[in-house]
Amino acid sequence: MFAFEKKEWIEHHLKNSGHPPTQEQIDSWISNITDFQFQTMREKAIEFFDDAARNYLEEEIAQAKQEVLESAIVQKVQAASAFWKQLAMALLTAILAPVLLGGILVSILAWQKYSFP
Repeated sequence: MFAFEKKEWIEHHLKNSGHPPTQEQIDSWISNITDFQFQTMREKAIEFFDDAARNYLEEEIAQAKQEVLESAIVQKVQAASAFWKQLAMALLTAILAPVLLGGILVSILAWQKYSFP
């Protein structure tokens, strides 16, 4: 940004005076730049490079967002399917456990009834 500002000032000086500025005039212009102007140049440079980087990486950022979205959707589907699997396992256990325990108890009672006269 400094180089751009300097080029613009030199072109302005050339247009107004008809000749390029001397090195002393350029040095004088540089020494008269305020801290605020330097800060403004710095902020413009940051904004310029930020925009350039975002434009350069726009496709990759969009792809990364899509991958995150798809990953989140997959996780939701897996979580939902895990819920149904857990529910099915809980129902199966709730049904089979009493049947098996009942069968064991019936077997024990039948064994006692027929083994011991």
